[in-house]
Amino acid sequence: MLLCEGWRGLKGDENHDPTQLSTGNVEITQSSWAGHVTPDGYTLLGNYEIVMDSEDEDSLNYYATLSWMDIEPGLRALNVNVAWAQRSDSADNVDKSFVLTLYTRTN
Repeated sequence: MLLCEGWRGLKGDENHDPTQLSTGNVEITQSSWAGHVTPDGYTLLGNYEIVMDSEDEDSLNYYATLSWMDIEPGLRALNVNVAWAQRSDSADNVDKSFVLTLYTRTN
């Protein structure tokens, strides 16, 4: 939700940088992981790695792909696809994912 609401609050700005949402317990960095395919018609914003509680040896790693598409003038769809591995913190073992699409006015 942090990724979705942060981006929606900026009206789906195509220059949005989710890494700026990093806090003490949540670290967001750009990632080369390309496990998700951007949906047809959507423009890729980027791939990101989110580490929860990075100081903890049981930290959780998530991999997110953000993309957007203008539906009509002034209305933008924001797509966030988040994946994670149940049994490890490796991108090679990702076995769960969640996709959320939300809409925002751009004007």
